[in-house]
Amino acid sequence: MVKATLEFVESSEARTSVGLRDDNPPKLECEKRPLAAISGSAGEIALHCGRPLFDTMFPSLAKKFPPIGVAQLLATTRIVGMINPGLYSIFTGLKLKWKAQASGSAELNWRTAHFSEEHHMVEIAVAAGEQFEGTLQAFAAPEPVLQPSFVSIKRAVTPDEFRDLNVLIVGGSRGLGETGAKILCAGGARVCITFNSGREEAEQIVNEIAQGGGQFDSELGAFFQTAGDGFNCLVYFATPSIFRGNDNVLSPSLLQEFVEFYVTRFWILAARMMTGHSETFRIVYPSSISLEHLPANMIEYSIAKGAGETAVQFLTQAFPQCKLVAPRLPRLATDQTASVSHAPTEDAVAVLLSEFRKLRVL
Repeated sequence: MVKATLEFVESSEARTSVGLRDDNPPKLECEKRPLAAISGSAGEIALHCGRPLFDTMFPSLAKKFPPIGVAQLLATTRIVGMINPGLYSIFTGLKLKWKAQASGSAELNWRTAHFSEEHHMVEIAVAAGEQFEGTLQAFAAPEPVLQPSFVSIKRAVTPDEFRDLNVLIVGGSRGLGETGAKILCAGGARVCITFNSGREEAEQIVNEIAQGGGQFDSELGAFFQTAGDGFNCLVYFATPSIFRGNDNVLSPSLLQEFVEFYVTRFWILAARMMTGHSETFRIVYPSSISLEHLPANMIEYSIAKGAGETAVQFLTQAFPQCKLVAPRLPRLATDQTASVSHAPTEDAVAVLLSEFRKLRVL
């Protein structure tokens, strides 16, 4: 969410559009600005506002807000998202001030006013002549976390140590599900992954494992659609975005969403897979260290994970053939846990491999 403060001095109608380009801005190549280059950065960006499109899309706004103001406002998003910090930026706030009857400019000038190397927070000063000035706040977000390659994971895994497992991994197209799939395949397991919307990522994982000599089910299942016969192990990594809570405030709707993922859908799928399955059926249900640390902004997540731990215990009671591994995982490096504050993470391969090896003695 962007926090915006807009201030108009005198009448906004008095502002002029001298030099404004009456078209849409050209496409920019998104810059991946190094952190070391953010401090001291400065430049200018041309102002554009395609009036026909603006009038059509926002007819009420067009009657009250002049095109020059729209162009200046939109230019701030191009500065943050495309130039500074550019790629992987998070636009968090802006304070803008327009002055009536002052000389303007057809360009918006910008410069980095402050950059925190510790928190990757940047403040950008902007101005267009004497008519417009303000500050923008943003973060240089961490890059997407790449999970270890299948080739590198094979070095840590004993060949055939998981050869007796026929595994369905729910949520296996990225993050810990991706790493888990590579570990199990490296150990000789036959693996099928499901995904929500990441078909392309899932296909890349399948190809990577196949090229590395791993055994992989050629059928990729859409989210919660694959639960066929033949599996003797379920690994459940399905999750929505987890860092969405507010400090010490309970959101019933967010809690319901987490419970739906971590309890309801898990139970339905696991029960369906074990019904009529008389031999040992293994389940890996990753829980979270948040149940011990109780972070104030993860109330709903932690409650739902706690309920999930209870649910898997009831499953072992309802299905005697169910053998369970339900570790409270520490913070591991994924896109979800990547942070501008550099929170420490543990080695995902080492942690997951240790937990998966418990399956062999169940």
